[in-house]
Amino acid sequence: MKSKNYLIIIMFLQTVFSFSQESVQHPTVDSYVHFSNPNQSYSSETVIKLKHSVSGNNDRLAVLQFSNLSEVPTTYQQVLLKLVQVEGDRGNVSLVGINPEFDNYITLNSLPSQEFTFAYGGVKRGEAYYIDVTEYVLNQLNSNNSVIAFKLFTNSLINSAMGFASSESTENRPELQFYTNKAYEIPLFDVHDTVTIDMVSKGEITGDVLKNHVQEDEVNNYGGWENGTFEATGFFRTEKDCDNTWHIIDPSGNVFYSAGLNTVDNGGLSQPEELKSLGLNTMGSWSDESIKNVAYTPRFNVMSNFKNSSNEIKEVYNLDILPVFEPTFQSFCNQLAQTELQPYLNDPWVLGYFLDNELLFHKDQLSLSLSLETSNAQYQAANTWMIDKYGVNYTTSNITEDDKLDYQGYVGETYFRIVSEAFKAVDPNHMLLGTRFHSGVKYMPKMFEAAGKYIDIISVNYYGSAQPEEEYMDMWLEESGKPFLITEFYVKGLDTPMENADGAGWDVATQSDRASWFENWMLKLLRNKGSVGFHWFRYLDKPTDGSNKGLYDKDYNLYQELGASVKKVSKAIYTLRSQMLYGNYNYNDCEANISILSDEIPVVLSPNFLVHPNPVSDVFRIDVASTSEIKIYDVSGSLLITKESIKRDTEIDISDLSSGLYFVEINKSGKKSVAKLIKN
Repeated sequence: MKSKNYLIIIMFLQTVFSFSQESVQHPTVDSYVHFSNPNQSYSSETVIKLKHSVSGNNDRLAVLQFSNLSEVPTTYQQVLLKLVQVEGDRGNVSLVGINPEFDNYITLNSLPSQEFTFAYGGVKRGEAYYIDVTEYVLNQLNSNNSVIAFKLFTNSLINSAMGFASSESTENRPELQFYTNKAYEIPLFDVHDTVTIDMVSKGEITGDVLKNHVQEDEVNNYGGWENGTFEATGFFRTEKDCDNTWHIIDPSGNVFYSAGLNTVDNGGLSQPEELKSLGLNTMGSWSDESIKNVAYTPRFNVMSNFKNSSNEIKEVYNLDILPVFEPTFQSFCNQLAQTELQPYLNDPWVLGYFLDNELLFHKDQLSLSLSLETSNAQYQAANTWMIDKYGVNYTTSNITEDDKLDYQGYVGETYFRIVSEAFKAVDPNHMLLGTRFHSGVKYMPKMFEAAGKYIDIISVNYYGSAQPEEEYMDMWLEESGKPFLITEFYVKGLDTPMENADGAGWDVATQSDRASWFENWMLKLLRNKGSVGFHWFRYLDKPTDGSNKGLYDKDYNLYQELGASVKKVSKAIYTLRSQMLYGNYNYNDCEANISILSDEIPVVLSPNFLVHPNPVSDVFRIDVASTSEIKIYDVSGSLLITKESIKRDTEIDISDLSSGLYFVEINKSGKKSVAKLIKN
């Protein structure tokens, strides 16, 4: 009999083992397949590899077969599959039962068919994964089958494949362990189920939802996770951990994932208690700032206000040209920052500032600007740009598609530089959250590169897709070098009296579909290492536009199905995300890259900074949270380079060093951390 169609994801618990091991079986066949080489078998390798990639072309999954089950003990209480990781990135491990009868030479095109799925958790201790397969083994043996087999894979997006010791290795081989008493008690945690969501005119999609999920994280008064601790500064900020996952850090130094809602008001329900009862910790844009004791996000409409400073500037703006080269733009931003930021300067509850909303960074601004009067500042900037590239005899026919994108990025970089300098001069403590990229801008790498130089978190209003697109989220992170925040998204149900004629969000058939759509969206979003939050649009249905966008209806009644899904995800968002990314419950469970190089280099628990690119040819960048001292050592422990008072995103030139392995040490407030660096 087949068990329910669940999928297991391994979890981490501090478990004390005290049990009697009766028997151990090693696999008779273990192999992995590589999706880019569908006819190749890797059954003779000393490692078995798992990987999940954006494109799928680099994916790897493994197969294990155990053929000696006739020799297992007649009585046992628990069966564990033990795997020991020996290389690669860390991630979760998923497991399904498959048809046990197959040959040794396994390829992608000859994978055994899936026969069983089951939902028992496991523990991760150090580099060893333990997966409870008791029910599946019992099922097979009760069916008089003396052979069992598993397919293993990961859902974690990782750069380097997870490598586990195989039966060909000299130690740490996979083991099927039989115990006479139960080794541990573990609650079900991340049990996924697959559902079909009716997108009405867009057709059906298959999505993932959480099932049997009752985890609730322990959070502080900000809504930050008490198990994730970093340096406290008294304000919200961002930091990347030792596994290159971005986090918001709350004022008290705890990991904070911004689970938010736009347009929150103080009428009808008690706030922020209502938000917090659902696990929400942030008020997004257009919310009532008189509501206290919850993170909030002031918005200033910098460009939207500047365009009204003169009729000439407004005319330019209405031509889809951002007038960032106007001589008065910088002084306008300086004055706005001086006057408008004052009420927020010392408020720890300010998550950060939105500079504008959905600015149209039009791709044709180069040619549009060149059509203006020659006295116009936007024309002069575009003309200089073209002369620098093509000389004084250029014509507009020279403009290529790449030119359009490059100039779009130039306009964006100018905007972000001027506005960020004005804001940071007045308020260096609060984060800048960008302009809420939308529409085609969210697919433009140059815009993310431009924003990343000056903005703390990239904000994106995400419409036009039924679920987050992995390739674009990865692009945002790679091009900007900064984390991102989804600041608008929603889906509308057709089972209300409203016509749903307004808005960019898609339609689904029922409120139950809305709930499933939200869970599927979040499970896709949380597994990206650059994701630091979401803000659902909106709090209430808006009667004037007649669309079912709200988490609550216009009379402050919660949509129960969607509300339950929001609560289920948000109340466990930290352990869920940690477990999805790393296969454990603790973001801070990072292990040492090195032990002791020499007497001069201390033992280091984990690197809490990023060096990139790595490997590097000449110049690398180092991303740290605050002013630090850097030292670079060779493998013998000799100190080669010292830089004092470096700050976030600093360039370090090592072109004079020979190719090889080096160690980068950061000293930040008396705390030292080390990472490996390879020079080509």
